[in-house]
Amino acid sequence: MVDPTPLYGDPTDPNEPPIVRVDPIDVQERLAGLAGLDAATLEAAIGFGVGYRNECTLNDPIIAPGFLCWEKIIRGLRDRHPRWKRERERNFELTVDPEGRIAIAVIAGNSLTGHPDRSPATARPRGKVTQEVLDQRQKNFLHLVPEEPDPHVEAPIWVVLYHIDVAAGEWRAELSQPTGMTKDGEVRGWRERIILPRINDRTVIRIGDEVDDDHAPDVDVFVERLAN
Repeated sequence: MVDPTPLYGDPTDPNEPPIVRVDPIDVQERLAGLAGLDAATLEAAIGFGVGYRNECTLNDPIIAPGFLCWEKIIRGLRDRHPRWKRERERNFELTVDPEGRIAIAVIAGNSLTGHPDRSPATARPRGKVTQEVLDQRQKNFLHLVPEEPDPHVEAPIWVVLYHIDVAAGEWRAELSQPTGMTKDGEVRGWRERIILPRINDRTVIRIGDEVDDDHAPDVDVFVERLAN
């Protein structure tokens, strides 16, 4: 097992377990307190991405199902919140509510995603971009109340963590606030987890054993115009 290296606080401290919300009423009330979110809208955005993933075949590039799912979940989230702002920090995509209370990232999670009694992590190691963006934003918000944003501090990041479970033919998801990463780059520590209830169709189609359902970019891309 990899020893976690926290970015801020200690995600493995047994005295500080994450808050896990499962009860549908508790989930709905907490989401409403996070900039007016609701479970049905988040589920619809994720289902939008999964729908594009399900349209892929073995003739698509191997990364297409995972990439399309990730990309369309972000679009689905933004389409359903037209007043929210699009932000990109070195191509790390964020969707931020107008009052700056919450910034949502979308990342594929491992098989423990959506299980309230387990501790999930990102499906694959994340790179330097994820680490630095999380570190920059989260450490300033550990002791602030989300409902009372500070206009001089960037919005804290919450992650739509989703998992495509091909064997079970379904997908699971949660909205969780990260607190730390392992030395290998997994986002594993969580301050709070909001488990999304199963209120919509969550069908996942098996495309092929070699399909990459976890692909999503985590790179620094700089474009420089060539001199004439």
